[in-house]
Amino acid sequence: MNIPLPFNLFAILIFYTGLFVPQTSSAHLMVAQNGTLNFNNAGAYMVLSLPISAFDGLDSDKDGKVTLIEFNNHRSSLIAQIKNAIFTMAHTQKILLHNIVLAPQRPHKYQNNSDLVEITDIIIMGMFPVTYQKNTLQFHNLLYGKAAQEKLITLSVTKNHTTKLNQFDLSMTQPFWDL
Repeated sequence: MNIPLPFNLFAILIFYTGLFVPQTSSAHLMVAQNGTLNFNNAGAYMVLSLPISAFDGLDSDKDGKVTLIEFNNHRSSLIAQIKNAIFTMAHTQKILLHNIVLAPQRPHKYQNNSDLVEITDIIIMGMFPVTYQKNTLQFHNLLYGKAAQEKLITLSVTKNHTTKLNQFDLSMTQPFWDL
């Protein structure tokens, strides 16, 4: 049987990739209590890491930990809390986050995939249907963790992933920023 050369090269590439690329990853999508807001012609895309302690009502068994099972059982509640607490304002109009995607984060020390491993942070991704016009928008975040190091959020603002427009810190005493 004669196998075409491109197929052979492809098979070799796949084999060596499998040898040298780790099968599991423990990297986080975003540093804890940090985020980005990137404006382009379609809107403002947000990626934000918040501590699990910023959210109410997730710990069903009251053991002080939120597991993946509890996270999944309360996903709709999480999204509702996010929509109420993370938004932009254009003059007096509140603009909600759309297309919300949640990615629970576990401590690096846990390499297994058990649904009972504690979640420490949630990466929130979504889009605000707005365009960037200097001094016309405010970004609001009303969700902060309970520990001292969880009470400050740093957000970087860019345009088209290349031009850094601003970087600012939000806290419970300063929960919004003029963009």
